Amino acid sequence: MSMVRPRAIFGRLILCSLVLCSAKPSKRKRNIPHGAVKISSDVYCVPNPPVSEGLCHYGPEVTQWLYDSAFQKLDLNKLKRKKRKKAKRIMEQSPCLGRGGDFPPVRRHAGYQYDVCTFQMLTFKDDLEPFKIFFPSDDQDKIVECDVLPWLMRFATDGTPGLAIDIGAGDSGSCSWPLLSEGHEVHMFESGYANAVERSFVELTRDLNEWQKKATLHGAVTSDSYVEKLLENT
Repeated sequence: MSMVRPRAIFGRLILCSLVLCSAKPSKRKRNIPHGAVKISSDVYCVPNPPVSEGLCHYGPEVTQWLYDSAFQKLDLNKLKRKKRKKAKRIMEQSPCLGRGGDFPPVRRHAGYQYDVCTFQMLTFKDDLEPFKIFFPSDDQDKIVECDVLPWLMRFATDGTPGLAIDIGAGDSGSCSWPLLSEGHEVHMFESGYANAVERSFVELTRDLNEWQKKATLHGAVTSDSYVEKLLENT
């Protein structure tokens, strides 16, 4: 029968407790861009870069509508009352929306260069990498899908100006803008355009890029015959 040496066992226990067993993995930091403003524990505002000319202007009604839409998209309306009020106060003091007025647009380069009246927010959940949200309810995944459209249109039209119908254009028109930037005519259908505030918000980007003659905003598509009539008259 072998003898157990207590000293050796005790020594290994001390080594384990001081070096190995209690060791914790180093905590990685979130990838937060320089200049971002913290709105809540999981939401950050990224200010739009300044531009030399061409500003977006948000009046009181559009500003309140954007707050309502953004709080729902960012899940800020799920915060407890005090935290929700604090997030609203911080956002009002931030360069992202603030209390309305004049703001620089976001410059994009899908198709040709154009400007969009929006703000960029970052959300963090379980991942250390941010997920981009664009006011009022777009996100980075949808934007990537929209960026493909100019390439598809080039194949369909051999590079000449064409006609596109965007059914379900959304409260920002994000899939129509790349097509308009390349000179195509776009008819934008969205039930929300019956709301004067939502419609005026979408028109901000349209008018800023001088696309009034190329972009036509319609309400909801009520039947196939409505689309057919549109095509016959275009």
